[in-house]
Amino acid sequence: MNYYEESKSELASMEEMKEQLEAFLNKKLLPRLNAVVATRDEFENEISEYKEVAEKIDLLIKRRKLEGNRIQQPLYGNVDLGHKLAFACAVVDDPETIFLDVGYGFHVELGLQEAADFIVKRINFVRTIKLSKVVKESNEIAQHYKETLLLLENIREETEKM
Repeated sequence: MNYYEESKSELASMEEMKEQLEAFLNKKLLPRLNAVVATRDEFENEISEYKEVAEKIDLLIKRRKLEGNRIQQPLYGNVDLGHKLAFACAVVDDPETIFLDVGYGFHVELGLQEAADFIVKRINFVRTIKLSKVVKESNEIAQHYKETLLLLENIREETEKM
């Protein structure tokens, strides 16, 4: 085989490698990265919602202390009827206990202080266990993505030299 044929064969091999890397990038890494980022966003949203509920519970606890250990005025608010698609106005006559989403679609009736304590634990759990795992995975995928892009760029440079 002469130099020209070797060069042509090497170029074809590099082109094939480039196509395989692009397919890996677009069909494997990018969808995985998008899925992990979506999961991370869900966990961050869950934390945000729990923080919002915790603030409202703190206000109720303060209000209870001002009114003499029992909230005497009804509580008004909006209630999600399902999947954040429909809401209804609600009046809670006795806001001493609330129903709180504890995960997996279960709602438990808790006293205000119990709910506040649960929320602290739930936020800590989501942050330290769930979110940290997803962030680590997304960082690894992003690093693989960058490395693959760098490799593709190197292959492009090499094919241009030929």
